[in-house]
Amino acid sequence: MTDILPTSYWGVDMAGVKPDDTVIVLGCGPVGLLTIKWALFKGAGRVIAVDGVKYRLEHAKKYGVEVVDLEAHHDTGEYFTPMKFSIRNKMSV
Repeated sequence: MTDILPTSYWGVDMAGVKPDDTVIVLGCGPVGLLTIKWALFKGAGRVIAVDGVKYRLEHAKKYGVEVVDLEAHHDTGEYFTPMKFSIRNKMSV
């Protein structure tokens, strides 16, 4: 817990998440799930959780976020391309 908690917070903080932002979290393991929580805490209006492991996506759904299954898309980047995002930072946790 002492590793994943600050790591997830740091990612959200460094990305500059603000109220009503859209946040995409790549990976719904322990760090990703906490990143989702921090993004919601910071007021993100839309959080999209991306993973290829079904039980992780089911867990993320419990937080009330959108989920995208990597296995359902040949090219996940292509799936997100039509969405309009304001990118301030490129951040990977």
